[in-house]
Amino acid sequence: LKLQFLYFIVFFTNMPYKPLIIVNVVSDILCPFCWIGKRALETGIAACTEKIDVEVRWHPFFLRRNVPAEGIDRMQALAEKFGKRHAKKLLLDENSAIRVHGREYGLDFSYKPGCVIGNSMDGHRLLWYTLAKHGAAVQNQLMENMFRKYFTECENIGSHETLLSAALEAGLAEAEVLELLKSDEYLSSVQHKDVANGANGICSIPDFIIYPATYPKRQLHTSGAQSPEHFASIINRAARL
Repeated sequence: LKLQFLYFIVFFTNMPYKPLIIVNVVSDILCPFCWIGKRALETGIAACTEKIDVEVRWHPFFLRRNVPAEGIDRMQALAEKFGKRHAKKLLLDENSAIRVHGREYGLDFSYKPGCVIGNSMDGHRLLWYTLAKHGAAVQNQLMENMFRKYFTECENIGSHETLLSAALEAGLAEAEVLELLKSDEYLSSVQHKDVANGANGICSIPDFIIYPATYPKRQLHTSGAQSPEHFASIINRAARL
C-alpha cells in the first residue's frame, strides 16, 4: 500500500496536466468543405498539441437523404441544382474555389465522367460503429479515407465495396465490416443523432462543437471551413473553460 501511495504521488506530481478537448464535427461525406475543414482543424490542433490533447468525433448530417444505392450522376445532379455552366465550373475548372482551397491543404478534388453522388447512410453507420468499437482516432482515419475515395478517386461512397476498402485501410477487420453493412445496426442511432443535430439548430456543415471533456456542457461552437488559426484559438479557449 505504501509503495502504491508513493507511486501515486510520483506519477501525478511529475506528469504535466494536459486538458482533453472534445471536438464533435457534424459533417457529411458528400461535403467538400467538410474535408477542407477537417484539414484546417488538424492544422490548428497541431499548434496546440504541446499543452492540449484533442479528440475529434464525427457526427452525421445528410446533404441528400434519398439517393438510391447506385447513386446519381454527379454532373447531372449539380446541373439540376446550380445550372450546367456552374456545375461544369465546380467539377472541371482547376481554378474553382473548391479546388484552389483544397490544394492549400494538399487535397485533390477530382472528377471523372460517370462519377456519382452516393447515399451516405451506410458510411455514417460505419463511422458511428467505428467510434463506438474502435475509438475516435480510428474513426477519424476512416473519415479521411472516405473523403479521399469520394472526392479524389471518384468512387461511389454508397457502395459497400468502397466502404469496405476505406475501413480496411483504417485497420478494421473485413468480417466485422461486412457484418455491419449487411445489417441495419446503428441505423436508428445515426437517424436519432441526425434529428438531434437538427433540433439543436444545425442546418449547415461542417459544424464544430468544442468542449473540455471534464465539462461537456461548457461548449464553444463554430461552423464552416475556418482557418487553422481560428481552430487553434477556440481550442485554447475551451481548455480554459
